[in-house]
Amino acid sequence: MTGFVGQSGNPLSRMTAASLQDLGYKVDPAAAEPYKLPNHLELAESGLLMAGAAHEGEGVVLPKIPIVLPEDSLA
Repeated sequence: MTGFVGQSGNPLSRMTAASLQDLGYKVDPAAAEPYKLPNHLELAESGLLMAGAAHEGEGVVLPKIPIVLPEDSLA
């Protein structure tokens, strides 16, 4: 499962369904779609892979990972 929806083929795998069950949702793992890991060589040959540098400038990188949350975040 990724944090975004790709172009096509976004199956809800058994692993994803189980992770939602861990969060308290009622799920039917038997209803999950079949999923297999992508063949990265085929993806690269078809031009669907991007270099890591293609995502530079997107998002925010924290210079220091906070260890303690601010008090107002615990509400």
